[in-house]
Amino acid sequence: LPQDYVNYVRISYYRDGVLYPMTENIQTMWSSAYLQDNNAKILFDINGNVLKPENSQVDLSRQGGGMAKLYLGEGPFNNCMGYCIDGCWYFERRIGDRFGLNTETANVNPVFTINKQEGAIYFSSDMSGKSVVLEYVSDGMKNGDNSQINVNKLFEEFIYAYIRYSLLNSKYGVQEYIVNRARKEKSALLRNAKLRLSNMHPGRLLMNMRGQDKWIK
Repeated sequence: LPQDYVNYVRISYYRDGVLYPMTENIQTMWSSAYLQDNNAKILFDINGNVLKPENSQVDLSRQGGGMAKLYLGEGPFNNCMGYCIDGCWYFERRIGDRFGLNTETANVNPVFTINKQEGAIYFSSDMSGKSVVLEYVSDGMKNGDNSQINVNKLFEEFIYAYIRYSLLNSKYGVQEYIVNRARKEKSALLRNAKLRLSNMHPGRLLMNMRGQDKWIK
């Protein structure tokens, strides 16, 4: 991820002069690994903080070029009777299977997953050798000192509005309608900042809303 990254606007892959939108894989979960002793007990330092490895097994596998397997066990059609036609296997439909597509994850384009803790974007295997275009919100601190940042970039406008309202409200002789206008602006920007910090991306809502036209049988 770029140094000044706050949140992404759109991630696409480039092919033949056209940008194809990519969707985020919402089924991938990230977790932290902890150091354990031989009795599977979590280790702590002298300050009581949990000890974590520098790199997890997944990160070591990724850095070493290893490919994680999707199915670690037997396939769903193992030991099932089927028909082989022109090199392709066909099986009888099992009772209780899902009817139709899962519209929330149905997408012909590659997918991606963002891990902010590692500062990396993971793409599906079909993105190998393709160009990616990342459009994102910048905090304006690409060449600055991140240790001096005390306020989230998405709360910046609300902080200015709050300071302006506080000054007008405490100042003598300011007309009431001016103070009310500053108060309404502050409240509106606070609601907008909470929505932006909740990370409700339009791309995720679009994938979920696709299920409204799905037939249930």
